Amino acid sequence: MTATRIMKLEDHKNAKIFRAACDCGSSDCDMHIELENDPDTWFLSLTIYKKLRWSSYWGNCNFFTEKWRRIKCSLKMLFTGYVEVEETFLMREHQIDDFVDALIEGKRQLEIERKNNDSN
Repeated sequence: MTATRIMKLEDHKNAKIFRAACDCGSSDCDMHIELENDPDTWFLSLTIYKKLRWSSYWGNCNFFTEKWRRIKCSLKMLFTGYVEVEETFLMREHQIDDFVDALIEGKRQLEIERKNNDSN
């Protein structure tokens, strides 16, 4: 399979791990995708690992305002246990197609492995 900016990193019996490169070109923006087949329940799970950032630089603000925003975010994480963030991952149309193809191929391989285990 030829893919644009979608790489298969690992190929295990019950898991396929891919790396998708962001179209911005920075490896800091890449994400890892794990497609895993649980042999006990036969659930197929998709886990996406992505580095998220909290930015305190929005708008025009001085040094102290920016630091205060960071402190507020840190306190929210400390007292609530979470912060809400979102991250953009850029893909062009052909990369989206390759991403879908990689997931379909990984799913197909895991289904074959499941059938092989069922017959044993």
